Amino acid sequence: MAKIESRKKQNPKLQQSELSDGRASLYLEYYLGRTETPVLDENGQQVYYTTGAMAGKPKYQIKHSRKKENLNLYIWLHPRSQQERVQNKNTLALAEKIRFEREQTFLEDREGYRLRKEMDEDFMEFCKEFIKMPSLTKYTRITLKHGLQKFMDFLAATPRYALYKNNLKMTQLTVDMIAAYVEYLKENGTGDGPKIYFRMFKRMVTAAVDKDLIKKNPCRGFVLKNDNMTLQKEILLPEEIQQLVATHFEGERTEIHRAFIFGLYTGIRWCDTVSLTHANVDF
Repeated sequence: MAKIESRKKQNPKLQQSELSDGRASLYLEYYLGRTETPVLDENGQQVYYTTGAMAGKPKYQIKHSRKKENLNLYIWLHPRSQQERVQNKNTLALAEKIRFEREQTFLEDREGYRLRKEMDEDFMEFCKEFIKMPSLTKYTRITLKHGLQKFMDFLAATPRYALYKNNLKMTQLTVDMIAAYVEYLKENGTGDGPKIYFRMFKRMVTAAVDKDLIKKNPCRGFVLKNDNMTLQKEILLPEEIQQLVATHFEGERTEIHRAFIFGLYTGIRWCDTVSLTHANVDF
């Protein structure tokens, strides 16, 4: 059976993944270091060891960070002919050459330390910079700001996570934290609000994942849906609209009356109505 040789001190290491067709796919595995996250109790307080040699010392959760690079090279797991054995030998030689070149680049550029540093960036600061992107519309930026503020409110209001309200590293954004945030939104919102807040939050998390700042999207699998059995917004009946349109009184502001009618028949929001100018009209 074909098997690659991997030395402990190599970084990256050449690894293989068995396929169902009798071959193995070769890939490189980089070790980027480790992170230490304090273990907290339900009240957000540091947990300490109570027994053993570590008694009295704070507990930390250790997480090792790795990255894989697929080489798109394949070897036969059970070569049956001389041709397949020669093919394996040449493929492994090429893979080792690539591995050695990657290792030199890794050491020269200290890529592992750079990636580790980026993963230790503050998630909040990343979101604030993301919101400033010129490609986003004004409405999207406003909604993203509300989504970020809602998440910050959740951290501050949750004893377990209050420690992170001012600084939350990318590696500290966990699945458990997202699950708690989803429950917070359900309990502290009605109508479309919770769904919109979470959608904007997921958009910022996905942007961090796309930049390799977060290795695995912690929001995957979480969905917020509206309760279809309840009326989300109060709606005026047609006869009520006609009554409001026909209603006038002394001292009324006609421009407000017209703007209200305009909103009723177009669905446009008041905050957008007040910013309309003649330049916005497509004649």
